[in-house]
Amino acid sequence: MRGIAELTVRRMVGTRALIVLCTAVPVGATAQTVSRLATDPGVRAALATIDADDLRRHVATLASDEFEGRGPASRGEELTIDYLATQFRSMGLAPGNPNGTYLQSIPLVVVRTTATVALEVGGDRIPLAQRTDVIGWASRGPQVSVA
Repeated sequence: MRGIAELTVRRMVGTRALIVLCTAVPVGATAQTVSRLATDPGVRAALATIDADDLRRHVATLASDEFEGRGPASRGEELTIDYLATQFRSMGLAPGNPNGTYLQSIPLVVVRTTATVALEVGGDRIPLAQRTDVIGWASRGPQVSVA
């Protein structure tokens, strides 16, 4: 049975391997570059630490109903942020932002409407439900008034 310290080191190295793969292999990398990385002893050692069961557990957790779809500005997003930050801390990863956190502040605009929508055909009014029958969105283009 492995000790907690060994598992922690193994997870840290596995995370570094994943980070190395995501950052070291640019989109459109040549086969030669990928081949060179695949044979690099450090990369191979890091890759060997990635555990399929750990990956499966993280994916299952984040995809679970508890995280409510992880949508922006939702409770699910907050749960996801907390989960990821906790995982990063447990792996010993240092925060990468100048303010000492794992988070980057990004402005987000949320628009919720209470407008009702209906289709009128031959004098019959057919109500349409928002997000079921019709989806409205706003663009940042020119504003138009409809009389």
